Amino acid sequence: MHGQMSWRVKDKLFAWERPLRQHDLRDLAELGVEPYAGEILGVRVEELLIESWLLRAPKRLAASYIASLGD
Repeated sequence: MHGQMSWRVKDKLFAWERPLRQHDLRDLAELGVEPYAGEILGVRVEELLIESWLLRAPKRLAASYIASLGD
Protein backbone atom coordinates (compact mmCIF):
# COMPACT_ATOMS: atom_id res chain seq x y z
CA MET A 1 0.00 0.00 0.00
CA HIS A 2 2.21 2.80 -1.27
CA GLY A 3 5.14 2.14 1.05
CA GLN A 4 3.01 1.82 4.20
CA MET A 5 2.91 -1.26 6.42
CA SER A 6 0.09 -3.68 5.67
CA TRP A 7 -0.92 -7.13 6.84
CA ARG A 8 -2.46 -9.78 4.63
CA VAL A 9 -3.61 -13.36 4.85
CA LYS A 10 -3.57 -15.21 1.53
CA ASP A 11 -3.34 -11.88 -0.35
CA LYS A 12 -6.40 -10.51 1.51
CA LEU A 13 -5.70 -7.18 3.17
CA PHE A 14 -7.05 -6.98 6.72
CA ALA A 15 -4.97 -4.23 8.38
CA TRP A 16 -2.89 -1.31 7.14
CA GLU A 17 -0.99 1.69 8.42
CA ARG A 18 -1.51 5.15 6.94
CA PRO A 19 -1.05 8.81 7.80
CA LEU A 20 -4.00 11.01 8.71
CA ARG A 21 -5.43 12.65 5.59
CA GLN A 22 -6.69 16.20 5.24
CA HIS A 23 -10.33 15.12 5.55
CA ASP A 24 -9.43 13.18 8.73
CA LEU A 25 -7.84 16.30 10.21
CA ARG A 26 -10.89 18.39 9.24
CA ASP A 27 -13.29 15.90 10.80
CA LEU A 28 -11.26 15.75 14.02
CA ALA A 29 -11.08 19.55 14.20
CA GLU A 30 -14.87 19.77 13.82
CA LEU A 31 -15.21 17.39 16.76
CA GLY A 32 -12.70 19.36 18.81
CA VAL A 33 -10.33 16.39 18.96
CA GLU A 34 -6.56 16.87 18.83
CA PRO A 35 -5.15 14.62 16.07
CA TYR A 36 -2.68 11.89 16.92
CA ALA A 37 0.84 12.73 15.71
CA GLY A 38 1.71 9.31 14.23
CA GLU A 39 0.40 6.79 11.77
CA ILE A 40 -3.02 5.25 12.21
CA LEU A 41 -3.97 1.61 11.80
CA GLY A 42 -6.94 0.69 9.65
CA VAL A 43 -8.55 -2.71 10.26
CA ARG A 44 -11.39 -4.55 8.57
CA VAL A 45 -13.30 -5.02 11.80
CA GLU A 46 -16.11 -7.28 10.58
CA GLU A 47 -13.68 -9.88 9.29
CA LEU A 48 -11.62 -9.83 12.46
CA LEU A 49 -14.69 -10.17 14.65
CA ILE A 50 -15.99 -13.12 12.65
CA GLU A 51 -12.60 -14.86 12.59
CA SER A 52 -12.15 -14.31 16.33
CA TRP A 53 -15.63 -15.63 17.04
CA LEU A 54 -15.01 -18.72 14.88
CA LEU A 55 -11.89 -19.51 16.92
CA ARG A 56 -13.82 -19.42 20.22
CA ALA A 57 -17.31 -20.60 19.25
CA PRO A 58 -18.47 -24.15 19.95
CA LYS A 59 -17.39 -26.34 17.04
CA ARG A 60 -20.92 -27.28 15.94
CA LEU A 61 -22.10 -23.66 16.03
CA ALA A 62 -19.05 -22.51 14.04
CA ALA A 63 -19.57 -25.33 11.51
CA SER A 64 -23.24 -24.38 11.15
CA TYR A 65 -22.29 -20.73 10.52
CA ILE A 66 -19.69 -21.71 7.90
CA ALA A 67 -22.20 -24.03 6.19
CA SER A 68 -24.74 -21.18 6.04
CA LEU A 69 -22.28 -19.07 4.01
CA GLY A 70 -22.79 -21.42 1.06
CA ASP A 71 -26.50 -20.53 0.85
